[in-house]
Amino acid sequence: MINLIPPAAKTAVKREYFIRVGAVWLLIWSVAIVIGGVTLLPTYVLINSQVQVYSATAAAASEKVASYKDIADELVQTSNQARLIVETARLEPLSGYFAAITSAADAGITVLSMRLSRADGGLSPLTVTGVAQDRQSLAAFRDRLLADEHIATVDLPIANLAQDKNITFTLTIVLSTV
Repeated sequence: MINLIPPAAKTAVKREYFIRVGAVWLLIWSVAIVIGGVTLLPTYVLINSQVQVYSATAAAASEKVASYKDIADELVQTSNQARLIVETARLEPLSGYFAAITSAADAGITVLSMRLSRADGGLSPLTVTGVAQDRQSLAAFRDRLLADEHIATVDLPIANLAQDKNITFTLTIVLSTV
């Protein structure tokens, strides 16, 4: 039947046929792409929402890690402070040394100041400043201090003995570690 059509119409029919076949194939491919896109859309939405949830969870976890780190730092600092408090509580109070110095002073000795501090796990030398009525009361005061079991040595500078009465003195006392 194609033989009965003139050659010019024959080429037009072939062209129209291929155009229709191409259009149908394009339509089929576009429908397949649209159907594929529609079927992939829920997967895309699900993956996107899961990524958002996981990123929010990761951000919350990062905040918790930062807060845990802050808490850990505070715990270390508190532990150091507690250790210092326990170590300080085990040390003998300094007031006992001051009381021993004050009790060794008699009517002829007036203690003006005492200075003592803790240094490197021990005690620094105790410095006592005061006024003595005379040389004998100052020497007796030094002897009473040396008799105390907490006191190792008493350093009385010679310059303090230059006067006879109302002697201003500065004693350096090294405490023993009993």
